[in-house]
Amino acid sequence: MHKKPLPQQHRKPLPKSVAVRCFCPHCKASAFIRWSHEITPLVRRVSYACSNKACGHRFVAHAEATRTLSPSAKPDPSIYLPIAEATRNAIAQHPSMFEDESGPAVRLLASPAKAPEDRHAGLR
Repeated sequence: MHKKPLPQQHRKPLPKSVAVRCFCPHCKASAFIRWSHEITPLVRRVSYACSNKACGHRFVAHAEATRTLSPSAKPDPSIYLPIAEATRNAIAQHPSMFEDESGPAVRLLASPAKAPEDRHAGLR
């Protein structure tokens, strides 16, 4: 017997370890994700619904990647995501920084010639 896939509205919510935890701004009850949509590779639009049935508030939030904590092994050259200061300092302390100035760590620490405009400013 083959099981049919469940319709979208009957699928189980994401596990808490995957979902971004959010609370209702009005009643402070936990809110759950109804849907999510990628706006850019760094920004998602997320629709939340309050778990408090007496409140019933639904709202939209934006989740944005703002900095790199651990550099990617397969970086996309079209993505600009600044390296966190603590990560930058750790990379600068690494022994490979003193061996060869053409290594990837040096390129990671190099500041871009011109910081790109905030491409997401109009989405807020």
